[in-house]
Amino acid sequence: MKTIKKSNFHVEVYPKTTVCGITVAEEEDVCKAMLADIKRHVNDVQCANVVCDNDQVCASCGSQWTEDGDTYNGGCCKADQDAEDARTANTAVRGGAGETK
Repeated sequence: MKTIKKSNFHVEVYPKTTVCGITVAEEEDVCKAMLADIKRHVNDVQCANVVCDNDQVCASCGSQWTEDGDTYNGGCCKADQDAEDARTANTAVRGGAGETK
């Protein structure tokens, strides 16, 4: 017969940051302020940290990163494609992987 063994009890606290127009920086500041309050006012806290999700996105347009490399996202936007075209043109001028003299 299967049973459930409970372990690793902990408390997760989420801020009320669903206010329209709040920036990521403001959300981080709210979390840091909450953390300071928790550390100051709550007993028996072993560890408390601000954590966030890290999403890989295109620096130019914000699209989700879908490729394995760090420099080209499959042409998700004009800036991404233009940068890739410039890189490939530069590689062709240099003669591929090694520079020509």
